[in-house]
Amino acid sequence: MHSYALDVKKADFKFYAAHFCIISEGREKLHGHNYQVGVVLEATRINDDGYIIPFRQIKDAIRKVCESLNERFLLPVNNTDLGIEDLQDGYIKITRPENRYYVFPSEDVVRLPIRQSTCEELSQYVSQRILEEVGQDWLISKGIRLFQVSVCEAPGQEAIYRFSLE
Repeated sequence: MHSYALDVKKADFKFYAAHFCIISEGREKLHGHNYQVGVVLEATRINDDGYIIPFRQIKDAIRKVCESLNERFLLPVNNTDLGIEDLQDGYIKITRPENRYYVFPSEDVVRLPIRQSTCEELSQYVSQRILEEVGQDWLISKGIRLFQVSVCEAPGQEAIYRFSLE
């Protein structure tokens, strides 16, 4: 069996964001990363137009997802250790287990349906968002069988989420 792969990584597939994780080894401070995103699509064929898929569709989707996360605080709303309170004046109060709290303007926070803002969970979230943008059925119609997203928070620190479309 043979396959083809399309590896899409560009300098502007990035977002800058602040976060912290609740870890068992101790308290992680509020900090930020310059995240980089990459996508690999594996296909069973090249289509009649000579492409696996046109680069433009996947690049536009990646940029849109990165822009939605850029210059924001990443709030993992499924983390049961965090207290999240919407304040009336357009702010969000986030309380940590050790009773430390942060108050952010609502427009500076992106609420993510994850437990921790780790690279592992971010790679899955970003993957799902890109799939929503390009359409899973469209990818399948183009012969894509494996969809992979990497999220890198620093050189040598990246997580990869693979999703089979078969």
